[in-house]
Amino acid sequence: MVKRGLITPDDAASVGREKADAARVVMPGQTKLTRLAISGCAQVQFAALDAEQDGGPDPAATAHFLMRRVYVTMKAEFGPEWRAQLTYNFSAQLFDVAMVEWGHPEEFTVDAGYRMVNFGREQRGSSGVLKAIERSGVTRWFTESNNGTRLGAGSYRVGVFADGKAGDFLWGAAITNPEQPTTNAMASGFGGAGNNTPALWLNGGHVRKGAGSTLATGVALGVLPDQGGRIVGKGDDLVVGNASAEYTAGRFNLLAEAFAADNAGGAVDGSNSRAWGAYAQPAWAFTPRFTGVARISYLDTDGRGATLCDVVPGTPLTRANGRVWDAYLGGVWYFRGDDLKISAGFVTARGEGTPAGGEDDSEAMGVRSQLQMRF
Repeated sequence: MVKRGLITPDDAASVGREKADAARVVMPGQTKLTRLAISGCAQVQFAALDAEQDGGPDPAATAHFLMRRVYVTMKAEFGPEWRAQLTYNFSAQLFDVAMVEWGHPEEFTVDAGYRMVNFGREQRGSSGVLKAIERSGVTRWFTESNNGTRLGAGSYRVGVFADGKAGDFLWGAAITNPEQPTTNAMASGFGGAGNNTPALWLNGGHVRKGAGSTLATGVALGVLPDQGGRIVGKGDDLVVGNASAEYTAGRFNLLAEAFAADNAGGAVDGSNSRAWGAYAQPAWAFTPRFTGVARISYLDTDGRGATLCDVVPGTPLTRANGRVWDAYLGGVWYFRGDDLKISAGFVTARGEGTPAGGEDDSEAMGVRSQLQMRF
């Protein structure tokens, strides 16, 4: 431009200084950051659920809109081996992921921080790809936070996690704090005598791909010191196991899992509880934009107890039963795949007997719908 007479040499020097100055005001560390991605997810849900129980009184029905999940995620990459992820759930006011990762995702990785353990295929998968809006009742009871009936044996932990792949096989191992943090303060705390013994986790799986079909199977084991009993941190241990299978062929998909637990002192009478449960969820893609889904789930708490609220979120029943059935029948309308979809369905659940073996049944039913957008 100087040669063409469009600017003077002094102007050219000034432009050079401005470019140099601009380079010095970049964010610290920007030159070492190879990639930064920001994403989000919003789930707007409506639930209309009614319930009744033997002997009454029957609780008021649920009929409410809610922001089920509101996520914001930041992923940073520092070259081919180092990554970090922060995901915050504004609805729960709690981190969903906060970790640093090293390795190659297609071969072997090590994560340090806060994330889900590899226990339960439905639980470990993203909530954004659920076909039945909510996870099954047996998954929730085994993995969601301990509230005196649920086990809290899965989901989020703080620790070190290793994951590997070799051909069609995959495996994982982790050493974590035994407790599941329910607040950010718990996730950043030093713990105490009741939760200072680490938990150990192992899992393995296999993926077989055929002509137009895929079968993924897996098993997982968790050993959680001091997380058993009626009250955690009192010296009672908890051991949990899981087996899963997912089969896809053309328009058909079938997801099934089984869970089992050995809970020292976990029953209401102080004896050991060996709970178990399973679910099956078939789905059929009628068109590229609409998929129908059904699911049935069964849970036997072996004397510990489960409320219908434990297994079906939003159900207004808090009286515990010994065994619980729950079922879902609905559909998913995809506008932009899982990034923009509407789900709706009919929900029903039945609790049978008391945890101690008495007669006391409860029922719940209703509808649930959800609009989801990811970006």
